[in-house]
Amino acid sequence: MPYRRHTITVATSALFFVCLMLHAQANPNSQTLLPYNDAEAYKVYEALLPTDWTVTVAHARRLLIQAQTGSGPNFCLKPDPESAALLQPVFDSLVALSKTAWLLQPNFGLSTPYEFASSEDLQAFFKPNFGDWKGFAERYPDSAHSYVTLSPIAFNADKTIAVVYMGHSCGSLCGGGTFYVLENKEGVWKNLRWKGTSCGWAS
Repeated sequence: MPYRRHTITVATSALFFVCLMLHAQANPNSQTLLPYNDAEAYKVYEALLPTDWTVTVAHARRLLIQAQTGSGPNFCLKPDPESAALLQPVFDSLVALSKTAWLLQPNFGLSTPYEFASSEDLQAFFKPNFGDWKGFAERYPDSAHSYVTLSPIAFNADKTIAVVYMGHSCGSLCGGGTFYVLENKEGVWKNLRWKGTSCGWAS
């Protein structure tokens, strides 16, 4: 799997690398599910989810979201020295938070209807073979043949900066995801301009 690192100045210009392991975003290392009840985190999710491929391209009539948070691919964000004091503690926090599987709650204020599916239920479609996407589509007909995985969200001390992973799986060789660095500007979560190294995946 090719993996390249590039310096960026805008978080949204993250470089994508090809990843064939679509289920790497699941977090298999934790057995305990703790309810995820951070109100500000759901505001960040609400800002990001309408931008995901499942909405903008696939036009899912009903978003399917993995109930357990996932860790995404190997964490790859690295700030330049001038941004390190601001961002490195938040990056480290996300790595620590992602070691625990959190159970997402129905606290999303979205215009698109949504539902949750456990990682166990989702993986049941793929354990017998590489991917029973036909069975998946029959079970979730309004999902646009896809589901979304979200990480927990790491914040700085005053919750003006947030870091999160969001990805989607949509077929045996269909999916993508990236890490987002956002800032709260007058109550609205937007991409933060920062200098450093970022990455994502697509297949």
